[in-house]
Amino acid sequence: MDSVYRRIAKDCLVKWMGTPEEEAKAFATDDTIQELEDGNDKHYGVGALGSIRAALKSIVRQLGIPDNAYVTFENAVLDDDNSPIFETVAEKLQQVDNIEEFILTALSDIHDQWVIDNSSEKTFIKKEGRGQLHQFTPQELIGWNEVKSDLIFLEPILNRLGVTVDQEKLLAAYNEKVSAYVSERGISSKEDIATLVETGSAYYPALPQELAQRLVEKKDVVADAVVANLQKNNSPLLETIGLTAGDGAPTLK
Repeated sequence: MDSVYRRIAKDCLVKWMGTPEEEAKAFATDDTIQELEDGNDKHYGVGALGSIRAALKSIVRQLGIPDNAYVTFENAVLDDDNSPIFETVAEKLQQVDNIEEFILTALSDIHDQWVIDNSSEKTFIKKEGRGQLHQFTPQELIGWNEVKSDLIFLEPILNRLGVTVDQEKLLAAYNEKVSAYVSERGISSKEDIATLVETGSAYYPALPQELAQRLVEKKDVVADAVVANLQKNNSPLLETIGLTAGDGAPTLK
């Protein structure tokens, strides 16, 4: 595997599709990018390009790299592991004071792009049926498990740029970010979350209009999904939004 993209594709095949490691390596090495994205008669598609591009755009924007360098950066990630653009970006990245904040911003941008790319009614119905409408809320409300899952797209890029992700520090930074978000918006109950969702794209600008309207109509279901996911992860915010731990899983007060 001679590119960051192919390493990401291999990880997706292993972690999401349950493909054995050696088979995934072979597919990631031998298949075209199109075959890896869309799938073929040997495996499902990984569909990673949208999230990878969101990550790259976030990195370029945050580092103040000229827009005309983006195409070079993307091509390097897709197909040229020896491109000098990596060293150029790495030098800029070394100057970042708060790397956890930088990473969380990139992860937020990846999540926002996922929301846009998955805003169809068909996906909405599927997510509602699975109790996953919290996935259409901002990074601060989706829970650490969802945030962390997008590292599959970002971490290999950062590794190629000489950055190692410290997940403990990242989690601590995420919890701080969420606490500030909850405090700024006066969230202290599940009802407050529903009220926030009711404001649609005013509270979450990334939401496409039709998706925002569906979420408004299902605001209580969305709030239930947010709370359920916090319970699932035993989030430190359980008490903040009116939850308490009982015997076993935390329960609503």
